[in-house]
Amino acid sequence: MTLSDPRDPAVFWERLTNAADRDVDPVPDEPAGLLTDSLPPEANNIRLFPRRRVGLGSLGKPRFAAVADWHGCLVGREVKARTPPAGAFLRGTDNGWEGYGRIVAGPHRCPDPFFRLEDGWVVRRLSPDCNRIELQALRTVRDVAKLLRAMGAETANIHLGTPGVGDAIQADLAGRPQGWLRDTARRMLKAVTADWKEWRAATQLHSTERSQ
Repeated sequence: MTLSDPRDPAVFWERLTNAADRDVDPVPDEPAGLLTDSLPPEANNIRLFPRRRVGLGSLGKPRFAAVADWHGCLVGREVKARTPPAGAFLRGTDNGWEGYGRIVAGPHRCPDPFFRLEDGWVVRRLSPDCNRIELQALRTVRDVAKLLRAMGAETANIHLGTPGVGDAIQADLAGRPQGWLRDTARRMLKAVTADWKEWRAATQLHSTERSQ
């Protein structure tokens, strides 16, 4: 599924280099240093730039990238500000990253050698064959079902990174009524939709007041 429609390398690198040429604002010292350190030895013609027009799940987070020449090819890196997960917000704390590094490097994962956590930043590689799967790109319901099952399995795999929790998870699932996950997802959909409508109404009102 991930390789059925890979990104064209020529198009990918052209877009990245064009972004580097277009976004000429300076990169702050800290992310600039992380980007430079993350590149392979002997990389040259290094261009650092802000990334402004990417992603939906990280809107508002500072993101910066580097593209460089390396032995006749191009390499890319990105740093993105890391913020606490939603669970930390729910608990009323700003600290929600204690176990993140341990989880992504644990034996139940296939670690990415280019992925690093540095202070308040996430460092990762940019590559045409490092893809995410877009739901709208899936052509059949069967593919969607396969993807959702794989996502569920990976979520379970992450939870198993905490030693000794397997039995507790099984016991919790055994005590839940049939269809609980579907029903919970529907309630969550309604809540998110209501939040979005409230936000949309507020922004439209604010825009009207400003125009007046």
